[in-house]
Amino acid sequence: MTDDGRKLRTAAVLIALSHEEDPELITVRRSATLRSHPGQIALPGGSIEAGENAIDAALREADEEVDLKAERVRVLGHLADHRTGGSDFAVTPVIGTFTDVGELYAKDTIEVASVHRVQISHLADPDNRATATLMHGYKGPAFLVDDLFIWGFTAHVLDELLEIGGWAQPWDDKKRVDVPMEFFRPDTRT
Repeated sequence: MTDDGRKLRTAAVLIALSHEEDPELITVRRSATLRSHPGQIALPGGSIEAGENAIDAALREADEEVDLKAERVRVLGHLADHRTGGSDFAVTPVIGTFTDVGELYAKDTIEVASVHRVQISHLADPDNRATATLMHGYKGPAFLVDDLFIWGFTAHVLDELLEIGGWAQPWDDKKRVDVPMEFFRPDTRT
C-alpha cells in the first residue's frame, strides 16, 4: 500500500548476469523523454501484466527492451520486492544467468536510450562506490563505472546483489557525490 492507502502497482526487473567468473551485468539507460526516472541507469524491466508472474514479466521486458531472448536466460530465483521512490511500484528483481547472447541493443528506443554491460568486479570496486545525494535530502548507494552513474532503485538492488553474491567489499560510505543532472530529472508526471 502507498502512504495514502492506494495499492502498489507491480513490476519486475531482470538482473541478467553472464555465466563467467567475473560476470557482466546488463543495464539500460532510460530514455531522457520518459516521464518516470528519465535518463537513469536501470535494469531491464517493467510492469507485470495480467496473467504474468514476476519471472514472466522480467523475461518479456528484457526481450522487448534489449532483445535478450527468454530461452537464453537461466532463471536462478528472485530477491524480495523493493518499492520504488516516487512511482508507487513494488518491484521484484529476478536473477538469471545467460550465455553469450551476442550484441544487445536498445530494441525499444522509446524506453531505452542505450544498453551497457558492466563487470561485477567494477561494481564491487570500492573506488567506484559512493553515496549519492540530492538537494531534497536523498542519500543512497551509487556506482560510478565508466561514464555511468548508477543510483536510486537500481543501486539499492545492486548493493543487495553484491552482498548476496559474496562480491561486496568495504567502501567509504562517507564519500558523497551529487547525482549528475544528466542521470536525474524530476519526474514529469502530473
